[in-house]
Amino acid sequence: MLAGSRDPSAPVRGLAGIGSPWRLVLLIGLPYWLAISTVRIVSFELFASGGARVYNPVALGLTPSTRALHHLLMLVVVLAAYRLALGIGWPRERRPIAAVAHLGLGVAASLVSRPLFVLAVDALRDVHVDWLRVFMPPSAGLKLWASMSLDFLVPYFFGLALLVGVQTSVALQRSELERANLTTAWMQARLAALRMQLNPHFLFNTFNAIATLLDAQPQPARARALVVALSDLYRRTLIAAEREWMPLAEELAFAGDYLRIQAERFAGKLDYAIECGADLAGEQVPALLLQPLVENAVVHGAADDRQALSVWIRVARGTAPTGEPTMTIEVGNATDAALGSTPGAGVGLRNTRTRLAACYGGRARLETRSTEPGRFTATVTVPRSIGRKADAALAGERR
Repeated sequence: MLAGSRDPSAPVRGLAGIGSPWRLVLLIGLPYWLAISTVRIVSFELFASGGARVYNPVALGLTPSTRALHHLLMLVVVLAAYRLALGIGWPRERRPIAAVAHLGLGVAASLVSRPLFVLAVDALRDVHVDWLRVFMPPSAGLKLWASMSLDFLVPYFFGLALLVGVQTSVALQRSELERANLTTAWMQARLAALRMQLNPHFLFNTFNAIATLLDAQPQPARARALVVALSDLYRRTLIAAEREWMPLAEELAFAGDYLRIQAERFAGKLDYAIECGADLAGEQVPALLLQPLVENAVVHGAADDRQALSVWIRVARGTAPTGEPTMTIEVGNATDAALGSTPGAGVGLRNTRTRLAACYGGRARLETRSTEPGRFTATVTVPRSIGRKADAALAGERR
């Protein structure tokens, strides 16, 4: 883990941990409305105690208990309205319609206040309520209804503004966390690639294979090819280290250089195949996405030198359940030595999942499985369109 980076498996703290709309309503809207109700009840009681000579609030049903029940009933209505309002949102393409919907929802919630007040009085006091008169009042009753509705409408919209402000802050924090996760995962991929190539064992084995080709059985063409592969591997790493997205063709070339070197190391015990159609080679993917998968396929698959190892990379087009065009990249190995592997475990696979989540959200996935004894596959599924858009956006930022 890089210094100062966040563990993706750790719980999200702060506003970004609020989560669902209902959780936002209960954590923000509920305390706000309880505070408003408490202040209104207390302030009215203070007002009534000072103006008792003018009118009798008890005779009007304005007791603390009826007002408390009234506000409790309104609390349920308001919280439900806030949840509906968060569901409506503020979409850019339908803002006039959303504005009318929010206004109508607020007015509807406020208009309920008068009938709920009468219901509270009816529930707590032994009085006869003429509900027809409640819903079809005379002019004086209409004014009272309008007054009570306005009395609740203003606090309702202030609470909605508070919720929207917190929701926006949550979205910004989540965006920053996702960006930080993407940067961390990218840096980890770069460091993993550099570590693999600077690994003393990797370099020693590569140079030893070159020396063997030159000394034991002089084969300058194969030795030269191995040197070129090693050089290309370093060159591609330096290029990838400066980019967040790169064409799939370059990712596969990187993997091909690595596999070519390892094939010479294992002296005929390792064979590999890379299959990708020309129409998919230009798709953009996160830089160094395949490196930990290919490295795992070789390192874990070659744990037993007595067995031959086959490694393959297959790229194919697909379609998500939503109908979105996708691309699947399968990295697999076949050997009896893979029996000890645990599908889905390991730092490389965990970092790849984190990076896919940071780059694509929930639109990409990594699946691992053992299809048969000695056969292990890791399959990455990504959307076909988002890579190019993200690459263009990053290019625009650099300009």
